[in-house]
Amino acid sequence: MSYADFQRQYEIESEKERAGYDREPIGALLGRIRARRLGGQYQLWYAIAARASLAEAGWLLFDFVSGDAEYLDRYHAANALLALLGWTDLEAADLTVAHRSPEKHLAAARGELERRIGARSDADRGA
Repeated sequence: MSYADFQRQYEIESEKERAGYDREPIGALLGRIRARRLGGQYQLWYAIAARASLAEAGWLLFDFVSGDAEYLDRYHAANALLALLGWTDLEAADLTVAHRSPEKHLAAARGELERRIGARSDADRGA
């Protein structure tokens, strides 16, 4: 399989995955995060960023990004979190890559979540 064929197939599978997520309610998508059923093309994060509110997904995304999941999942979750926060001055790598001081950026995100949606509840935990 050539790289072009691989890329085409990946895009087809990504579109299918995203279409499936777009049919699910937000609560089901957030449940996928809690259960670590994240899919294979990272489209879960884009579906959440497009449809969830900060109040619905903010703390769950924050905990996931701060956690021990695989790097690429944390990276795409960070993109979703940044989108929901409306932050355009940071990149997902700023929240996930050691030499970019993620602890500083995560602290800022934590403060912004507390300011905008309040302290986390037990229901927010679980990523």
